[in-house]
Order: sequence, then C-alpha cells, then structure tokens
Amino acid sequence: MQNRIWHKRCKKKLRRFNWNFLSHPPYSPEITSSDYHLFRALQRSFGGQIFDNIDSLRNSIGKYFHENLREFL
Repeated sequence: MQNRIWHKRCKKKLRRFNWNFLSHPPYSPEITSSDYHLFRALQRSFGGQIFDNIDSLRNSIGKYFHENLREFL
C-alpha cells in the first residue's frame, strides 16, 4: 500500500504544510482506545469538509476542541 499513487500524492500535498508523517499500521496495540475515540469524533465532525487553507483547518480544529473539551478530560 505504501507505493500506491494516491499515497504518494497525498504525502506530497501534505508536505506543503510542513507536517510530519507518522507511520502507523491500520491496527496498532500502541494506540489507546481514547485515540480511537478522538479520531472517530474528528472524522464525524470534519468528514467531507474542504478547507481553503491551513489556517482555516487549524481554526476549525481549535474551535472543535474548545467546544468539546469536557469530552476529552
């Protein structure tokens, strides 16, 4: 899966944002159940949205955590 064309395109596009990549297998015992809760919640909240720029994305994520802070404490 690492050499598929969409994988390369995605990594190339994300590099423009100066993001670091962490390689994780699809299932990992090192990821706790709280991580799955977080990722699932973010996917439900932001799924299908398109952000015009990195600042818009960062603002939306910041707003999400501000509004849902109690859920993660």
